[in-house]
Formats: sequence, structure tokens, C-alpha cells
Amino acid sequence: MRAFFTNTDTTTLPIFDGEATITVKQELNAGDSKQMQSSALRRMIPGSTDGNSTGVTYDVDFAVAAFAKVMTYLVDWTLVDAKGKPVAIDTPKLMTAALRELRPDVFAEIERVIDEFVLATGKKNLKADSATKPEDI
Repeated sequence: MRAFFTNTDTTTLPIFDGEATITVKQELNAGDSKQMQSSALRRMIPGSTDGNSTGVTYDVDFAVAAFAKVMTYLVDWTLVDAKGKPVAIDTPKLMTAALRELRPDVFAEIERVIDEFVLATGKKNLKADSATKPEDI
């Protein structure tokens, strides 16, 4: 039977070959998903009014998109500061501050691991959904 609500479980994933871990949401709910998708959109520019162009141009801030994705999926981590003290990310304000202070390579690793997890989870969910028979819905 099809699941109508999201799974609220989390998964812990290694980063930097197990030097640390991140805990991420297994899947996003509709609100988180739509908010993440729209967060990087600066503006939509309609096609010309002369009839020669029917498309819409989107102005997207990819840096904002990367931060939004990581902030949406990330629940916890085992990262520590230079003194070995755990860095808390349990509020949006703390998470934003901590993410902005990361070295670029560390942020890139977190984003890469999240991307790989989302891709693998999406493929698994796609297979599960395609296995659902019409009479099961």
C-alpha cells in the first residue's frame, strides 16, 4: 500500500571516510521540499510580449540552493570545533552560523554525501513505487 505521509526517521552517514558523521532526514515532507525548492529562486522573468518567446527565464541563486538543501536535510552531526568541543546545530540560527563557518571543502563533503543519499533513496523509492500494483492503491 502506498504511504501517504513521510517517514520521519533519520539516517546517520559517514563523512570524510568516517572521521565524522551527519544525521539526515530519510525523506522530506511536502512543506520542506517545496520550501527548499523555492528558496533559491530570485525571480521569474516571463518571455517577451512580442510573441517571439514563450518561455520563462528563472534567476536562481545556486549558493542559496546548496545551503537550503543542506539545512533542510541535516538534523545533527558529530563535528567539533578547534578545541574539540561539539558544535551544536539544534536551532536554525545555530545551524546557519555553523554552516557558514565551515571550510568550503567540509561543506562540499556534507553536500556531496547528502546528494548521494538523496539519489540512492530516490532510486529505491522509485523502484518501490513502480512495484505497487494499481489494485494496491
